[in-house]
Amino acid sequence: MLSSTKTRRDCIVMSLKWNKKTETALYIISSVSILWILVSSLLYFRSSTRTAPEYRQEQLAPKTIIDIPDDLQGLGTIKKGEQVRVVFHLDNIGTNVLYIEDVNPDCTCTDYTLSRSVIPPNEDAVLTLTIDTKNKYGDNQIHAVLTCNTEEKHHFIKVYFDVVE
Repeated sequence: MLSSTKTRRDCIVMSLKWNKKTETALYIISSVSILWILVSSLLYFRSSTRTAPEYRQEQLAPKTIIDIPDDLQGLGTIKKGEQVRVVFHLDNIGTNVLYIEDVNPDCTCTDYTLSRSVIPPNEDAVLTLTIDTKNKYGDNQIHAVLTCNTEEKHHFIKVYFDVVE
C-alpha cells in the first residue's frame, strides 16, 4: 500500500515539475511568437506602404481625363509559342497631370512596359503588353487594369486572339 501511495505521489510531483517546465517553455515560445508577429507586421506595412513624394502627389492629385482609343484589340490567329506585343496609347485629354499608378495584367503570361507613368495634359504615353502564347490554345482574352487619378479610378483594356498549333 505504501509503495502504491509513494508511486502516485511521485507521479504527481513529476507531473508538477513537468508542468512548470512546460509552462516556462510555453511562456518563452509565446513571447518570441508575439515579438516575431510584431516585427514582421511592422516590416510588411513599412515595405507595402509607398512613401515616395510622387506617390503622395498621385493620391492628392486633382482628377483628370484619360482616353484609350483602342482599349479593345483583336489580334486574329497567332501560332502557339509566339510572343505578341500589343501597343495601347494612353492620352491625357484633361487639364491636370495624369498619374498611371498601376498596371495589372490578369495573366502571368503577360508582361508590360509603360513609356512613362506621369503624363502632362495633352500628352500621351505608350503601354505595351507582351503576351507569351506557349501555354495558350484556342480563343483567348487578356485583360489589364490601369489605375489612375481619374473619376473612374480603374480602366480596362482587352486583347483577344486565337492560338493555333
